[in-house]
Amino acid sequence: MRTYPFRLATLLPLCLLPMHPVESQTPTPVPKIEPKVVIDLDRDADGIQSTLDYDPNANKPIRGAIVLVGSEEDEVSDFSIEIEATNSHGGEAIDCKRTTLLDGEILSNLGINFCADSTFMKSQLFVSPPIAVGTDEFLHCFEFDLFPTCEPGEFINLEFTKTEDNPQRGLRINGAVREFGPSFPSTLEIATEGATIYCRDLDTTRTPLPTPTNTPFILEKVVIDLDRNQEGIQSTLDYNTRYEDPIRGGVRVLGSKSDGVNYYAIEIAASKEDGEAAIDCEKTEFFSGEVASSLESGSCGSNLLGHASRFEPRSVGIGRDGELTCFEFDLYPICEPGEIIELDFTSGSEDQLLGIYYNDRFRSILGDLFPIEVEGATVHCDEFDAPRTPTPIPSLTFTPTESPTLTNTQTPTNTPTPTNTPLVPQRLMIDLNREELGAQSYTIFDPGSDTQIKGAVVVLGAGEDIVGNFAIAVSANREGHGEAIDCEGSEFFDGEITSRFGSEFCRSASIGKSFLLVDHPVAIGTDRRLILFEFDLHPLCEPGEVIDLDFITTFENPQLGLTFNGMARTIGQGGSPITTEGAKIECIDPSTLPTPTPLPTFTPAPACTDLGFYLLDSFGGRHAVGDPPSVMGSLYYGRNVARDLEIRDLFVFLDLAVLDAFGAVQFVQYPKQTPPQMFYWPDGTQPPHGPAVDLVMSRDGMGFWVLTEKGGIYRAGSTLPPGEDPLLGNDAEDLTGVLGIPFGGEVPRAPSLPQDDNASIRAVSLVVVQTEDPLAPDGYIVIDSQGGHYLFDSIGNFRDNESPGSLLNADSGANVTVYPFFQGLDIVRDLEPTADESAAILLDGWGGVHPIPVEFGENNPVAFIRNEPPAQVDTLGLPYIQVGFDNPSTEEDEGDLTSYGADANSIFRDLEFCTRGNGIYILDAFGGVFTFGNTRSAADSLLPRLGLGPYFYPNLYAADMETFEDSGI
Repeated sequence: MRTYPFRLATLLPLCLLPMHPVESQTPTPVPKIEPKVVIDLDRDADGIQSTLDYDPNANKPIRGAIVLVGSEEDEVSDFSIEIEATNSHGGEAIDCKRTTLLDGEILSNLGINFCADSTFMKSQLFVSPPIAVGTDEFLHCFEFDLFPTCEPGEFINLEFTKTEDNPQRGLRINGAVREFGPSFPSTLEIATEGATIYCRDLDTTRTPLPTPTNTPFILEKVVIDLDRNQEGIQSTLDYNTRYEDPIRGGVRVLGSKSDGVNYYAIEIAASKEDGEAAIDCEKTEFFSGEVASSLESGSCGSNLLGHASRFEPRSVGIGRDGELTCFEFDLYPICEPGEIIELDFTSGSEDQLLGIYYNDRFRSILGDLFPIEVEGATVHCDEFDAPRTPTPIPSLTFTPTESPTLTNTQTPTNTPTPTNTPLVPQRLMIDLNREELGAQSYTIFDPGSDTQIKGAVVVLGAGEDIVGNFAIAVSANREGHGEAIDCEGSEFFDGEITSRFGSEFCRSASIGKSFLLVDHPVAIGTDRRLILFEFDLHPLCEPGEVIDLDFITTFENPQLGLTFNGMARTIGQGGSPITTEGAKIECIDPSTLPTPTPLPTFTPAPACTDLGFYLLDSFGGRHAVGDPPSVMGSLYYGRNVARDLEIRDLFVFLDLAVLDAFGAVQFVQYPKQTPPQMFYWPDGTQPPHGPAVDLVMSRDGMGFWVLTEKGGIYRAGSTLPPGEDPLLGNDAEDLTGVLGIPFGGEVPRAPSLPQDDNASIRAVSLVVVQTEDPLAPDGYIVIDSQGGHYLFDSIGNFRDNESPGSLLNADSGANVTVYPFFQGLDIVRDLEPTADESAAILLDGWGGVHPIPVEFGENNPVAFIRNEPPAQVDTLGLPYIQVGFDNPSTEEDEGDLTSYGADANSIFRDLEFCTRGNGIYILDAFGGVFTFGNTRSAADSLLPRLGLGPYFYPNLYAADMETFEDSGI
């Protein structure tokens, strides 16, 4: 890649040269090209090849593409394209075992593809931003390596499947949806052009195969671009010190269009000859580039800037321009006229984790392991008299706003498991639980207890970073009160730094410790965490109060800071500041909170025999993970109404049943076999007992029960007695006047949470304890969002305790089954029974799992979830996330905990058992699946043995999942 350095000062005198008038000419208008989608059977040759001779004996693929032909300014975002292949002699036309579908120039956060014996299809949804066709007037939607199934003398026609066959087929051009043969007269249509493959024995024909044009090799390189708003790579730049404009640059990866980047950790050193600070970090900002991820971090020091991006769902292609932006920055240099700032990549030998994942292989930045070439940059600081022209600020972040436009039941591309640790910025943190891995910046505290918070102050950084002297003070702010710490009940301890002189103090609103004259500076080490000092802290607070812990800045006390790599780093003010992160203590009566999963100990469990599972998104799409039985069908809502997914198994007729919010149940593969139902609440109407929330299939596969938000239990098919109302009556019907009410007012609410948010007491889960007769189950169990349980018999009356040791015996008497209850919390999400419905596990929205019954017993099939002797299972517990999450599809910010409860906006949705043995899966609303027991890929891993499915972050699209064992049940 050639660069063109320039100096603005040498160009300015050109403006003073005499100018000669040029005769005005009227430009010839460029004709507008009507967009068309075509099949190109040879993507390696110029133009569009709509016919091709193919030798069935050559065992080579047809390297083609689906191309949009249009004007250069046309923009394409989402697309869903299906191609039908018809063999002239009938039968299969595509060998799908060898056929491969590849990304083109349109990349997205969610891509789906599949191949059948007569069709192949690919979609890219949530594209951000739209992609312009460009000057070559061709845009590759996707590419394929196709193996036809044919004999010499046959031919195969390839045609676009029309939207009449599937209403989701089409693409979005210039913001408008264009369809392949409209379903409605008012719909915009786009022209298509098919293709023909002629199968011939090419040893006897005069028509040779076209010779592919070789793609030129492009050097793989990571470069610093000092002007991201200008084409090409600017590795030198003149910076005008007269103004305080930033250098708008970026870090780019160069390569071939087919090369891809997953995630990276990149660090850049900025140096001047005098060794002084070169970067103004208070002004410098970082922005995402084209490699987006669920974990991004940017760090800045006076001579260092870095950025890391991890967990990219799939590799991002560099594209046809040969450049991919990792991240962008607005850099404010610190320099005087005549000075030079050199920007160079920090080498992998200094930090072995610096580099990028390039084509699924780690490439280190100038390190010893698979190094990638890098190119630095130079900033020349000078003072110009040039007029100030503001640099346009481009759009820097991409937020998908479109809803998905199709479904597919094939397996999506799995999220790669990250194996590289991102760049760790240097920072100070308050850890509120030093006995747990990581740094916990939030904890709850029982004001009525005599316990202490066992915490520490830690410094994070690279393993070889050195820490010496330190003096740290932490303020404790309890709103409305002066006292926040009981110093008589608090203690301090040395961490990993020892010295000849140390001091400590504790006051009612602050704590502090210093270690000076350290004999030997201490390296942070391989865990990238060094404990400066520890404390056993006893807070002073009442239930509902919060204590904020923050580092006191050097502005208040100029001695505060630490020595880091031989340099004094201050806290928050002046000199060379180090980033700090405070902590929060929430004082709560713990009896109102669910109990998190205990830290497990490992005992191997029998292997789980599940083949795979289907994940349901809230738009109705089903996503296969692992190798579950194939269940194909066109069911798709295209809007957020899908609520539950269940397996329907009846001899050879395996199917999936989907419940929508309006109460309708539909079979996916055999829709005509769906049992008739006498209840349905169309969109726009008010359901008499709230929207539908849960579905239970009968064992005979010919009926089902539907639970609504207010506790209504509706029956259909074989579960509905002839002549009866579909709504279960008696006490069960009376329940619908009790549930479906918001917290606040006279309804009790946990005092630490907002009183007027969107939390509510509503029905969330239904269990039917079935018999062989679907008309006469043993009983029904309805669970509400606080954990309240309601037990009914087969006709809807509240049950007496007739089943000792059963889920249906939960009120009094012998062998009572205890259900957990979380007063004032909108937190319970699912009750999943065992196969024989003798026990269950309750899931709360923070990820807590609660066995029912809770006690150990010889016949308790859920005792393993306690993970204590004699039922030890794993060495690693399940995630427990006690924060709220914003739903990007709504205007309000539900992640704001001052207005929206962390319970009502928690993210965990569903729990499923392994069909055999001791193991579970739990699903969060982003599509993350976590495991416990024999469902894990390894004892110390949360990931499922079956692999990873779609991940919708930041969208809360995941609704439910269902697992399949090897027998297909």
